[in-house]
Amino acid sequence: MKNEKGMALLLTVVMLFVLTSLLLHLLSVYESEKLFLQMEKDWHSLDHLLLTGMEEVLSLLEQGKSGDLAAGKLNYSDGVVHYQITRTAGSEQTIFLQAELFSGRTRHVKMTRNAISGEIAQWVEGG
Repeated sequence: MKNEKGMALLLTVVMLFVLTSLLLHLLSVYESEKLFLQMEKDWHSLDHLLLTGMEEVLSLLEQGKSGDLAAGKLNYSDGVVHYQITRTAGSEQTIFLQAELFSGRTRHVKMTRNAISGEIAQWVEGG
């Protein structure tokens, strides 16, 4: 019974160590989730920029301004879309799109479009 004070101190130190470790782990998980949420928002914003830029470039091509559209830049509230149009074999056009957020994140798309039918034959992301 004389050694109870030492045991209580040891038990308290061990419990504080466990609680501190748990707190640090939860803080690490919180930071990871916060980073994941920001990356997810950026991904959706880039996806929206690419789709909106693609629609605008295709509408400009359908209006008959394809001779003036070798390359260009489209400004939006979330970021900028750069595009470049090249003619490939036959009636196909290759369109390169690069969406860039104001935070600096980017995504690239290369698509092939049939100029006669207007169909998108290929959509390749990355690179």
